[in-house]
Parts: sequence; C-alpha cells; structure tokens
Amino acid sequence: MPSSGESAPSIAPPVGAIPSGGSPSGIERPIPNDSAFEKECRQHHLRGSMPQDAEFSVPFPFQANPHLTAARERNLDWVRDLGAVSGDEAAGRYLSSHVADLAAYFYPGISAEDLPLAYDLMGWFFLFDDEFIVPAGEHPAAAVADCKEMILRTLGTPVRTPQDTTPIVAAFTDVWTRMNHGMSPLWRARAAHALLSYFWGNLTEVADRHSGTHRTPEEYLDLRRKSVGVDVSLAAGERLGHFEVPTLAWSSSLLTHMVRITTDHIILVNEVVSLDKEEASGDPNLILCRMRDQNLSRKQAINQTIEEADTAVQRFLDHERQIPALCSNLALSSSERTAVHAYTDMMRTMIRGNHDWHRTAGRYSSQAQPLVPPTLLTGPANHGEQNHGDLQEHASPRQPT
Repeated sequence: MPSSGESAPSIAPPVGAIPSGGSPSGIERPIPNDSAFEKECRQHHLRGSMPQDAEFSVPFPFQANPHLTAARERNLDWVRDLGAVSGDEAAGRYLSSHVADLAAYFYPGISAEDLPLAYDLMGWFFLFDDEFIVPAGEHPAAAVADCKEMILRTLGTPVRTPQDTTPIVAAFTDVWTRMNHGMSPLWRARAAHALLSYFWGNLTEVADRHSGTHRTPEEYLDLRRKSVGVDVSLAAGERLGHFEVPTLAWSSSLLTHMVRITTDHIILVNEVVSLDKEEASGDPNLILCRMRDQNLSRKQAINQTIEEADTAVQRFLDHERQIPALCSNLALSSSERTAVHAYTDMMRTMIRGNHDWHRTAGRYSSQAQPLVPPTLLTGPANHGEQNHGDLQEHASPRQPT
C-alpha cells in the first residue's frame, strides 16, 4: 500500500500480458489501472516490431511496486547529483528508457524506504552498460578503467585514483555501501562474488568483441549468464527484503538450478526483445548467433528461443515443488523456511517482472539511443554543477536485463 500522503502509481499490466496466476504465498498486489499508462502500452504494442510483442508463457501474476512514482523522481535526482545525467534532454531520455523502473517490477513488495536503493542499483546497471558505447574503431578505455576500480572496491581494497571521481564509480560506491548495510559477512561474500562475476563477464565481452572472437550459441549464453547481473539482483533482493537465505539452502543444487533457470529466462526474453535494436546496430545477439551457426531463419531462431524460455518456466515450477522437501531435509527453522520461500518467490517475480518490463521499455526500440554520452561518463562526479551538454548518438554494443 502507498505510504501516507502518497497516491497510487500509474501503472498497469502491459497489453497482451499473460493473466495473473497464483503464487505459493497466495499474495497478490493489485495495482490500479491507469488509462494513460494503458494507452502508452497499447501504442508500444501497436507500433512495436514482432520481438517486443513476442508472446511468452509466464503463468505468474503481474505485480509492480506501489511506491514507484516517488522512487523514480528520487532516482532522477540521484543520477543528476552524481553527474551521470545532465540537462533536460538527457533526463528525458533517461526517464523514457524506463531502465530504473525495472526495480518496481523486480521488487514489488519492498517498502517505500527500500525502493530507492533498488532504483539506484538498476540505474547504475544500465548507465554502466552504456559506458561501453564508444565510436566505431575506439576502445572503451574509460569503461574498462571504471570496471577495474569497481572490482577493487568490491574486494574492499579500493585504490585512490582519478577514477574515484567518475560518475559510474561514485554511483557504484554509493549503492554497494548501502547494499552492505545490516547484512552478514556471509551474505557480503556471496554478493561480492556475484559482482565480481558480473564485472569479469563484462570485461570478457569487451575483449571478445574487440578481438573478433567467435562464440557458439552455447558459449554466448554462458557468458551472458555472468554479464547479465541476475545474481547481483537476487542478492540485492535479500537486502531489500531484509532476509538472508540459510547458507546450506542457498548452496543446494536445487536453489542453484532455480537461479540458473531464472537467469536463462531473463536472458532469453532480453535476446528476443532487443533483437531489432541489436540487428539494426550490428551488435551481438543470441538469435543472430543461432541464425548463423544453426542455419535458421529469423523466425525459426526467435521461435526456438521463445520455446526454450517457456520450457524453462515449466522446469522452474517442477523444481519449486521440491522446496518443502528441501527445507525439511535440511531441518530448517520456521524463519529459515520463510527466507527460502521469499527467495523463490522473488525468482518468480523477477521472471514475470522482466517479461512485463521488456514489453514496454523504451530502451529496446531500434531508434533508442544510449542514456549518456561517453564524454560525460569519463568526466568527474561534479554533483551536477557542470553542464555536459546533450546526449550523443552511438550504437549500444549490448543490452543488460
């Protein structure tokens, strides 16, 4: 429910969304319909190409956080204060991309106090991704330098360098510090491991892209599992929900497989929806990879990817039915069982939320432009005091979740 004095947000299920289904907890969070939002979704649906309108079977309920309006406004102030977004045109582009709104879909049940951290995390994810956008023939040296510095900060051994003043590093440092607050050393170790995998995955993508490395569809998907950041988002969900999965349960093959399925579904939906944009810009995409390596038509490759995603959901449900037995076999306490169920519910929500967000996100239009220009991202974090000018047009090499 909205906090005192806060009105319900303007959000509704995307046009063509799968009707709500049940959840293990039996809790659904209905969000008021809004004609303006529905109209926006309908316009996306009517003018969008087949990939963004592709139908997936996701039998989980639509949910969105009721506090998103205030969090969206605060997040815009945050990226502006850090110097990551400057000027009205840049701010408009950032908002129209809907990137930070993914937080409202991923974490529909967290409080108004916790949602800003989720928004800032998602904003940082996408701003960092767009830092790799450079003119043709150039290397993303600034992005690589920032990535190296953030690796050191993740390990807890930051090195004082000029990189301390870049907006991306400043944003990460703020988010990572807030994420750690109140969490156990074991959670911090897990979250750090997830971040390191994410950073190294991004560096591998840069190295492969600029060295002309050819990856098979299987190799492509394996690398995307690292660079998509789902493990980081799941760890963040524990912090935002104020719980921690018991160590043995988190380490079990069952939860590991469910995390893998969740990650794969998020990637597969992204690969379909982002196809038009990446096809237009000549960037890597799993569907294009399958067309090339498996001699498939565009439609065949899309259908194969959708079928794979739908099968993943059924596998997820099969695994989910084993959760009660896992909790019993590990002799978990009542509070520990609640944490495990909260974790698996979060995976359900992320699968559905990712699907719903992708269907209307302005980021995946073939005409979409990066959030900020490279010249801005390599500059100092000046708290918005310096005018860096408007956005520039460059093609994005890849899209995260």
